[in-house]
Amino acid sequence: MRNVWILGTGKMAADIGTFLLTHNCPVTWLSESSEYLASLKKSVEKTMRRIRKYPPDTITCAEPSFYTYRNVAITSADIIIECTNESLEKKKKVLSFINEMITDDVILLSNSSSILPGQIHPACLGCHFFYPVALTACVELIGVSSAGEHKRNDLLQFLTECDLSIIIQTEKNAFAANRLLLPLQNELFRLLQAGYPPHLLDAASSTPIMPIGQLTFIDSVGIDTVYAGVRNYISRMTEHQQHEYTPLTSGLKEMIRLGKLGRKNKNGLLTGEQLPWPVTVQASPEEIHRRLIELFIGTCRQFLTENTVSESDMHLILSFVFQSDISL
Repeated sequence: MRNVWILGTGKMAADIGTFLLTHNCPVTWLSESSEYLASLKKSVEKTMRRIRKYPPDTITCAEPSFYTYRNVAITSADIIIECTNESLEKKKKVLSFINEMITDDVILLSNSSSILPGQIHPACLGCHFFYPVALTACVELIGVSSAGEHKRNDLLQFLTECDLSIIIQTEKNAFAANRLLLPLQNELFRLLQAGYPPHLLDAASSTPIMPIGQLTFIDSVGIDTVYAGVRNYISRMTEHQQHEYTPLTSGLKEMIRLGKLGRKNKNGLLTGEQLPWPVTVQASPEEIHRRLIELFIGTCRQFLTENTVSESDMHLILSFVFQSDISL
């Protein structure tokens, strides 16, 4: 049984923590804000009451705890998971509150989906969970080879005991699952700006190999969150590659300028106020669908050819993370 600290109070922090509670890991959430902690506590307790009902005889859940950073000495941790906004400055600030607690005996992880763990802290490893954790049951581990053998084995054992499938990546090929979507999302924003109807594009981007429409996905995650991640991915590309993704970066930036954040404020790509690009093109859904699925399969093939991911990891990404109905 490992004592886990989670630094953060957002949707992912709550989801990771409740998942670990159901695997009998005591979880302590930490935050600067007592107000955020109080709100999180209500949400977690409500979720745990629901989980304990079904089925009541087979799940043994640990108890949650909630503390501000000034009370951090009340408890101790075996594993610390940083789970804050996709901002390097924010992540470093949060870790500064508990710096004296980051010892050789503690496994420090970051749930970042776009920032390399070595940028966050010298002792940090990447452990990117996918929402909802109970459904996807898959994590991307980044920089694990840089950990000592004992810490590496301990972490792999912990994640395996939690029934999680593990994709091991280096910092060079990190965040492969999210980066697989970039060409598809870039093409959708190019078509939006060319005057194609957003609902048609969203429906056309939903395929058996990628069941969720990508505009729906971006609205669900949060346009600001997606933009932060995209900027981090693009910053590590060549100048030519960065230019190729101009439709995606400029489009997301324009959405944020207009106050469109997606589902979180009910004003996104598919909801709320109209998009700034008037609909001028009436295209065949079948033609767009074919183009988008060919683009996505081509990206998958490229990742395999360049050894960005192995065939087994590609299977995990498609089956667990994307919940594909068919294999590549």
